[in-house]
Amino acid sequence: MPSNLRRELNRVIKRLIQRYRPEQIILFGSLASGRPGTWSDIDLAVIKKTRRRFIDRLKDALLAAQPKEALDVLVYTPDEIEQMESARNPFWIHEIKGKGQTLYQRS
Repeated sequence: MPSNLRRELNRVIKRLIQRYRPEQIILFGSLASGRPGTWSDIDLAVIKKTRRRFIDRLKDALLAAQPKEALDVLVYTPDEIEQMESARNPFWIHEIKGKGQTLYQRS
């Protein structure tokens, strides 16, 4: 992983934990697979108990993270994760859960 993205990933994770207080953070995409390219960004799936609308969750997470590099963040509730598991959602099953790396799990 390029050093600038490694530093930014660590900074963003720390900020999300402190300011957004998620249950879990999963890195997915090219950085998780170890095949970053020139245009790679940071792809994170964040699990958080909330009643906020999906678009508002994204905004909240980005405001908490204050990224300095390209960051794509998807915020799901535990109920949405359960629904994706039940429906065998291929994006969740293969890309995030299957190939992703859990970087934070609230204990």
